[in-house]
Amino acid sequence: MGNTASDINKVELAQTELWENGPPYELFEELRGKCPVHWSDKIEQYPEEAGFWSVTTADDVHEVSRDWEAYSSELGGVTVFAEIFPIEIVRGMFIGMDPPKHDKVKALFQRGFTPKRIADHEERVRAIVWAHLPRTTPSGRGSVTRRWRQTIPISLPRESRAFSRKTYQSCSSDAGR
Repeated sequence: MGNTASDINKVELAQTELWENGPPYELFEELRGKCPVHWSDKIEQYPEEAGFWSVTTADDVHEVSRDWEAYSSELGGVTVFAEIFPIEIVRGMFIGMDPPKHDKVKALFQRGFTPKRIADHEERVRAIVWAHLPRTTPSGRGSVTRRWRQTIPISLPRESRAFSRKTYQSCSSDAGR
C-alpha cells in the first residue's frame, strides 16, 4: 500500500473495493504500524451511519476488551449499523452488556459449558453435523461456513425444543445468505 501517515488516516475501511479480493491484510498491517486506532468517517453502503473505530493491534484489542468503563459496549454499542441494530437491541445481546449485567449472564452460560456438559452432547452434535454434510453444496463439496453458520448452532436447541419449528426454519433459511 505505502500510504503516508496522513493518507492512512483518510482510509475508509468500509469501501467495497478494499474487500473485493478478501480482507485487506496489507492495509491492516499498515494500520497497525502507522495508525493502530483508526476512525473511518463513513460507510458508503450506509451513508446515514456516523462511522466507526478500528482497533488493530493485539495489545489495544486486549485493553479495549478489558476496560469496560472506558470502552463501554452498553453505552456506545459494538456494532456499526445503528439502523440495523439499534442500541436498545444491542444492549439485550450478551456482547452489548457491561458488568455487572454481563457477569450475571456469563455466569448462567458458564454452568452449561463445562467439559462434562459439552461431552454429554458430543454424539448428538456429530450426528447433526453428519446429517448436514451432504447438503453443504449440491456436489457435497465446498465451504461449510456459509451454509452452517446458523443451521448447526441452532440444531441442538431445536432438538431440545428450545426453538419452535417455525423459528428454526426461519433461522436456517437465513443461514445460506
